[in-house]
Amino acid sequence: MNPTLDLRASVRTAGGRMILYGFIGLIVGVIALAIGAVTGFFLCIAIPILLASPLAMAWGALQLVYPDIQLGHLGHGPARAMTIQQIENEARDPRTMYQKTQRGQIWMTPAWFVVISDDEVMIEQRRNILLAYPHVSRGRYNTTTSIKVRSRSKNYTIGIEEVEQDWFMRTFQSAAPWAYLGYEPRTAQMLAPQLAYEVDQRAMRFLPPGQ
Repeated sequence: MNPTLDLRASVRTAGGRMILYGFIGLIVGVIALAIGAVTGFFLCIAIPILLASPLAMAWGALQLVYPDIQLGHLGHGPARAMTIQQIENEARDPRTMYQKTQRGQIWMTPAWFVVISDDEVMIEQRRNILLAYPHVSRGRYNTTTSIKVRSRSKNYTIGIEEVEQDWFMRTFQSAAPWAYLGYEPRTAQMLAPQLAYEVDQRAMRFLPPGQ
């Protein structure tokens, strides 16, 4: 049986992790700055870390106190509450695929795709997923891998481990076979309404006859 999905609790947990990572980053940044002041090394990484860490902590605190900030696209008032209840109920559906990843969890329900990770909370109807592609950022000291996702209402950057990249892309293909998968400049730079129109045209061949 799949684990229970509590969206607001998941957002709060993600916010708590963001505060922790921001605090750790702040400590690392201060240490790197102190070393840099003496040796001249690490200054190039100390300053970005010191700038980003407080922002990460503030964003985490906001999610911790007001989790609905990550759920606003699901509606307002009673409509949002009903949608959240629907998603949580679907997470218990035997047809739902659940997978624990190295940095979070995924639920693919009959209608929804939910990703709860260290740095992102994605909750989208599967039919609203338009584009997903892997992105690798290579810095001087490290390399980060993520999946960039565009939906009809939001953009997401889901941090992943490099070894999970192919699995994530196959999962997105299962969740939204009508979406554009993989990076192409044309689709990546396309405005959302045009991208949504093209995806809708592609989706028609996935509908049962007569629908």
